[in-house]
Amino acid sequence: MLCGFIPSLLAAVKDIDRYNEKITLSLHKSSLPSHLSHLKLGVISSEDMPEYYKPSTAYSSSNDTYEKVLRQSVAFSNPSTVEFLLSTLGIDETKPPSLIRGLQRENFSDQDYAPPLRKKQSSSWALKCVKIGVDYFKLGRHVDAMNEYNKALEIDPKNVEALVARGALYATKGSLNKAINDFEIALENCPTHKNARKYLCQTLVERGGQLEEEDKLLNAESYYNKALTIDKSFTEAEEALNKVRQCIQVILYFLLLC
Repeated sequence: MLCGFIPSLLAAVKDIDRYNEKITLSLHKSSLPSHLSHLKLGVISSEDMPEYYKPSTAYSSSNDTYEKVLRQSVAFSNPSTVEFLLSTLGIDETKPPSLIRGLQRENFSDQDYAPPLRKKQSSSWALKCVKIGVDYFKLGRHVDAMNEYNKALEIDPKNVEALVARGALYATKGSLNKAINDFEIALENCPTHKNARKYLCQTLVERGGQLEEEDKLLNAESYYNKALTIDKSFTEAEEALNKVRQCIQVILYFLLLC
């Protein structure tokens, strides 16, 4: 939970929507974690502001440079300040300390750097959109659901749940090729995803049935084969494959007779 200052107002930040560039604030004390429950939310006076805020307002009205103001600070010239900061931040004084992460990489795991953190954050935001989309889908609001799935994939293009959900919606609307494409990408990103595998096989068989109706038996056969390659135990694909092969054999037999 974060707390943010707006001039003369203290509020708790409840949610950050990066996609819509929107921040949701709350003035209810229940939105604060226990260790911040002492804070006063709502309209505040200058007396309620932190101590360091008061001198900053005085400096802002002067023409002094930042360096000059910094050197006038008591803490700047106090040698014990460094020791206090090292102790507070947990930095060992026996090693050359640095707050620049690139200079002390051995102290941080790869997951602590911006790209992995950004990836994790994007995945979380995308999943939030997927959940909203699923709720829309259950209500029959398919256009709104599709917008949420697309939004999720804009935030995180490799999000498996978003790909599977959008693929399922494509399949429901009859856009089987688009559905197959989404399921295949999802399965590439996560080969163990059960729903991606299951829905892909089902859609391949359904598309194969369409091709049979169009008398494109060889194409249908390839779709059934593909489904069985993905899941050898998928009986629906196996039955459809045997049936289409029998049809092909009958056609070949009559062609030979002619």
